[in-house]
Amino acid sequence: MGDYDLDDRDISLDDDDYGGGGGKLDWLKMAKGEIIRAAFIFFYPIDRNAVIDAVKQAKVDGKPPLTEAEKTAIGRKALVDQAAKLNKKELTAIDKLDLGNVKFKHFHAHYVEGWGYFLSRLGLDGPEADVLWRSPAIKEARPYYSTLLLVYPSTKGDISKHDAEVLLKEGKGWKPIPWRMGPGLYAEGVRKANIGLRANGLSLASQDFKLECKDAQFQKITLTPQGPALWQRSPSLKASVLNTAMTLYDQLIPFNERSTDWLREKLGLQAPAATDVSAENFEDYKDNLADMLDKA
Repeated sequence: MGDYDLDDRDISLDDDDYGGGGGKLDWLKMAKGEIIRAAFIFFYPIDRNAVIDAVKQAKVDGKPPLTEAEKTAIGRKALVDQAAKLNKKELTAIDKLDLGNVKFKHFHAHYVEGWGYFLSRLGLDGPEADVLWRSPAIKEARPYYSTLLLVYPSTKGDISKHDAEVLLKEGKGWKPIPWRMGPGLYAEGVRKANIGLRANGLSLASQDFKLECKDAQFQKITLTPQGPALWQRSPSLKASVLNTAMTLYDQLIPFNERSTDWLREKLGLQAPAATDVSAENFEDYKDNLADMLDKA
């Protein structure tokens, strides 16, 4: 595995990424009428973003995929440029973060009453497994997105002068909360807000937002920009927020990872012998398996 192997579940807000767990964290869950003030704090290192951009550009230009050596060179150059920009010989983990680009994770998950949510493995374990993951017993997987928020101490989204001063001087009262959303909220809420900000030379990364819940059951939430992100105004608060945020970046998948063997067992099916799914008789096997799944 190379230093810059890319995770398909990690995406940006770029157009070409559009449409593109099971942790123990407390995920954002708002009540109807609830209003909070928050900021987005999920970022990649600048060298990783540089490699991602280069991989995308190679595809657009019709060039061969980048080699690991090319990726490494691109990543190193991005870090050298960042060090020069900051006038530093050594970059800290925070220095390496690309604070201009908020990131999201993108994944597909099933829900079955009594089983809960679990990530889909469709397309990952071969054609025999795909028959199981397309089973009508678990229905089609739905897309989801996740990111990380900083939630401020506020009343109905309005932060008091006192709380703002405490935040900037002492860094107290804020908390990081992961946020999971469906494609509707991602498209009509987050991406639309980002498009509006970009039209005015701003970004999702640099702003605070007022989040208001219109429907608790379906978590229909509106986003309204509230001006420059307060947490970025204080160097000490900024460092504290980012150091905490980075410890949570690997936990932003809210659903359990389940194996194909687990799914087969849940469906009440036996694992096939290796010869059962040979190239010669796979179509017959697939048809028989589909029949069993229909009767399950």
